[in-house]
Amino acid sequence: IKRARGISHVLQRRLLTTKEAAAYLTLCEREIYNMIANRQLASVRHGKRLMIDIHDLDEWITHRKQV
Repeated sequence: IKRARGISHVLQRRLLTTKEAAAYLTLCEREIYNMIANRQLASVRHGKRLMIDIHDLDEWITHRKQV
């Protein structure tokens, strides 16, 4: 819960770090790296950092919803 509360300021930005993306999806950061490596999630390289578009995270959630 503490981790989830800490991302509220992040939601104002479009690109998130892998750590922020992990908190947004409530996954571990290693899982985010695995998803990028397996091409399940797109990323943007900024210097040495990988950044993830928040819209891609929302799309990932939408495609995995079950009714």
